[in-house]
Amino acid sequence: MSTETLPSAERKAVSLADRGVARVFALDVNRRRALEWSRETSGWEILPFGAVIHDDAFVAPLPVHDLVRAAKADDAWRAVSSRRRTPSSCRPW
Repeated sequence: MSTETLPSAERKAVSLADRGVARVFALDVNRRRALEWSRETSGWEILPFGAVIHDDAFVAPLPVHDLVRAAKADDAWRAVSSRRRTPSSCRPW
């Protein structure tokens, strides 16, 4: 969710749930949190930072803190690597 709003992610979550996707997660990179869509409340539930996601689709349990840290690192890398270099910043020395 580093580039979209929570309402936009919510619309996508509803669409995915309506199509039968069992579980829908969102990573709020800016706030360093993970959320799971709840069909019962029709809203996002914030997962505790120390929680572990258990699901038969995963080979191993997935710690939320590892997921959030990885997303933050990926987002930072994407920001740094996508910057265009200007001729003045590309000096040969």
